[in-house]
Amino acid sequence: MDTLELLKKARSGDRVARNQLVEQNVGLVWNIVKRFHGRGYEADDIFQIGCIGLCKAAATDKGGTFSTYAYRLIWNEICDALIYSTRRQAAEFSSDMIPLLAEEPTVSIA
Repeated sequence: MDTLELLKKARSGDRVARNQLVEQNVGLVWNIVKRFHGRGYEADDIFQIGCIGLCKAAATDKGGTFSTYAYRLIWNEICDALIYSTRRQAAEFSSDMIPLLAEEPTVSIA
């Protein structure tokens, strides 16, 4: 079954067609995951987040070229997750540093 038929069936609510559409575009997720290599995150974790974006694209396709629409949703899902993770880490770091910054420095003369 070609992509256009799958898109038509998926838009009409066919879950099997939607699943096939997702399976056919998993390579797109890996292509995007490669762009985040070496940034301190596991590729498998980013892949799973990207798959969420791909599933959202298959569920909410607006027409047009599916891969273009899916690319944006996958990219946005990954970026949103990484931004959230970075903000959470920064908040944890700053809350750990507040007690240290509030202490008066002491100087001992030996």
